[in-house]
Amino acid sequence: GQKSEIQGNSVGETSRKWGTDNGGTDLTRTQSLILSFIAEDRYVTINELSSKLGISTRSVERNIKGLKQKGLLSRMGPDKGGWWTITS
Repeated sequence: GQKSEIQGNSVGETSRKWGTDNGGTDLTRTQSLILSFIAEDRYVTINELSSKLGISTRSVERNIKGLKQKGLLSRMGPDKGGWWTITS
């Protein structure tokens, strides 16, 4: 589950909103950071996100799945050489 917001900068902490165009969807801090990294580089890989965030690739995949389910993220192009698209 989600960690308590009292823990401050914990990776699992809730970040209330990412940007202004997502309709106020609640995101974890990790999901918010993933969107920030993708906004900087739409070709960023799961391995690179794992390294930048200090979490496992499986955790990155789980967070990305959540962002896709919320309609905030999609993958374009082939698995290798494709890119991320942030949707609203």
